[in-house]
Amino acid sequence: MNIVLNESLDEAVRRRAEAAGYPSPAAYVEAVIRADLTRTHPELSPETQAAIREGLDSGPGIVADEAFWAERHRRLAEPQAGA
Repeated sequence: MNIVLNESLDEAVRRRAEAAGYPSPAAYVEAVIRADLTRTHPELSPETQAAIREGLDSGPGIVADEAFWAERHRRLAEPQAGA
């Protein structure tokens, strides 16, 4: 994505990025957007995103349909060995 800023806003972003120690204005803008998303949508925090990614990368999923839950309930209702 490319964003064109007017001259005064472009200069303000450059100054803020440098003052805050960002390696580039783009890195500063990314950080501002991430902070805004975290503030307005806390469910999208970096930690939550990492947890979602970990789950997606953990292997093939399962279909949790009625048959799946019926089998789970049946197994839970069985007496446990050694109990």
